[in-house]
Amino acid sequence: MTYEIVLKNEKEKFYKIINWLLLSVNFISILLLSISIHFKKSGPIILVTLAVISIILIQYFKRKNKNLIYSIPFFLFSLAWGSDGFWWVGILNILFMMLCIVSLRKLIVHITEENIIYPSLFNKKIKWNELSNTVLKDGLLTIDFKNNKLIQQLIDETSTKIDEKEFNDFCKVKLTIDHLSI
Repeated sequence: MTYEIVLKNEKEKFYKIINWLLLSVNFISILLLSISIHFKKSGPIILVTLAVISIILIQYFKRKNKNLIYSIPFFLFSLAWGSDGFWWVGILNILFMMLCIVSLRKLIVHITEENIIYPSLFNKKIKWNELSNTVLKDGLLTIDFKNNKLIQQLIDETSTKIDEKEFNDFCKVKLTIDHLSI
C-alpha cells in the first residue's frame, strides 16, 4: 500500500512575491545598465526582451490556472548578465532559479510499506522504527518521532483524497509491526 499526501505550501504566496521582486530588480538593473552604455551591446537587450516576454507568458498561464514557471525569466536574465560581462550576477540568477524551483514545487509526502519520504530541501527518508505515531486527522498530518521531534503540516485537501481511517489504520499496523520487530 502506498499513499501520497500533498501538503499545503503556506509560504507559496510569499515566495511568488520574492520572485517577482527579484525579476523586477533584474529588469530595471539591466535596463539602467543598457542605458548607461548607450545600448552599444544588443545581446543583453535581446535577452531582456525575451525575459519580459516570458514574464508575460507567466501572467498568461496564471490566468489559465497552470503552474507558474519563473525559472525561464531567471535563466534569460542570467544569460543577459553573462553576455554583458557580469558573470557573477548571472550565476546569482541561476541560484535564484534553483531556489524558485525548490520553493514552488508541489510538496508530496510518500508513505510506503518501507518508509515515509518527507519533502524538505532534500527529501528525507523516515523509517517506521524512528516513529512513535503518524496520524492524519481533520486535514492535519502529524508525524511523531521517538526522539520527541514532531512534524505537523496541513494537507491540501483538494489534491489529496485519502480515507483518514484507512490511512491511520495502515500507519498503526506499520508502527505496531516495527515496534514488535525491535
